[in-house]
Amino acid sequence: TLPTCNYPLKRTMSITPYKIFLKDQRRQMRRKHSTMSTKEINQRLAKRWKNLSKRMKQIYQNRSNLAKKRISHRLLK
Repeated sequence: TLPTCNYPLKRTMSITPYKIFLKDQRRQMRRKHSTMSTKEINQRLAKRWKNLSKRMKQIYQNRSNLAKKRISHRLLK
């Protein structure tokens, strides 16, 4: 099973696989490189995303789809 994404409802349209990847990875980068600027972290993560395997990108795509479905379901209630 894939982990769920608990995004607030106001972010319905912006839940992309890349943003989920950034959220997951940014915390780890901050811990390892506490003095690195946000810009530098984002640049490194962009390179990581670009080099990420199709299989891993598909996992983030699935998480994105699940999050969007969950939010759509909440909005329909």
